[in-house]
Amino acid sequence: MRKKSFIDKLKNMGPAAIIASAFIGPGTITTSTISGTNFQYAMLWAVIFSGIASIILMDISSRIAAYGGHSVIETTLGMSESKAWKGFVTWFMGLAILFTGLGFMAGNEIGAANGLADLTSLPVSVTGLVVGLIAMATVVFGTPKLLELVCQFFVVAMGVLFIITMFLSNPDWGSVAKGVIPSLPEGSLVNCMGLIGTTIIAINLVYHSMGCQEKYKGDEGTATLNLTQDSMSS
Repeated sequence: MRKKSFIDKLKNMGPAAIIASAFIGPGTITTSTISGTNFQYAMLWAVIFSGIASIILMDISSRIAAYGGHSVIETTLGMSESKAWKGFVTWFMGLAILFTGLGFMAGNEIGAANGLADLTSLPVSVTGLVVGLIAMATVVFGTPKLLELVCQFFVVAMGVLFIITMFLSNPDWGSVAKGVIPSLPEGSLVNCMGLIGTTIIAINLVYHSMGCQEKYKGDEGTATLNLTQDSMSS
């Protein structure tokens, strides 16, 4: 079997872009904006901690799926043979996925509709309908590969824009360095919890493990680098 090059492995990158787009949502943007406005760079350490923790947890969940052949849900179900346990996990996970998905979709559609309204001067009611129809068409007629490509494009675009904005805003690099040191200014506890909570999203571990379970099925020997890339991208 031909050894895969680094470029081949990049092309075979898993569902990380889809999961990354779920991380960067209205809650993350809102919480980060409020924290920056109220506490400047003091909460930067919480973002760094959350990012590192997310990489570790996403890597674990993806390896369970790729090497063990079971998603996080299936692994949790297998912890006990009790019908009550299996019923509880099934309903709990099902409802969590349903309402989390609805919440993400509602927040993202509101944000996209407002942005499109600003660009086109159309009423939000119209742009909201347009965004909703586009999202529905993408799910109904799209393929997993198409969704990966679309999400990769937008995630990369957002990353580039974030970096450009960071330098254009001309931050105080001394204060940035101090923000890496953990501290909790008065009144910042809730914001700190919000930053961590909107970054380390448990339901995304489930989504990622399910995506990796399908993506790397029967390809355990060549999945290692792709899983690492997926975890870091997410």
